[in-house]
Amino acid sequence: MANNGTASLKTNANGSAYSVPAIHRTRDIIETLVEQRALTVSDISRQFEIPKSSAYAILQTLKSRGYVEKDADDRYSLSF
Repeated sequence: MANNGTASLKTNANGSAYSVPAIHRTRDIIETLVEQRALTVSDISRQFEIPKSSAYAILQTLKSRGYVEKDADDRYSLSF
């Protein structure tokens, strides 16, 4: 199959574009940190109704990539 320089979006059986929920959650968390400045894992878990382990994993990934930082009170905020 030739590539004409444009990316094609794959779709599932019902014609909807594939979606990765963790990426949506991650973006939601980042956007929330823009507005609310600093949140704990518990805050994020409650706000997005996700397990604390999921909130923690997302925040740790963002931290390892330099997007967030954790303060002495275990609150996460954007680092840039």
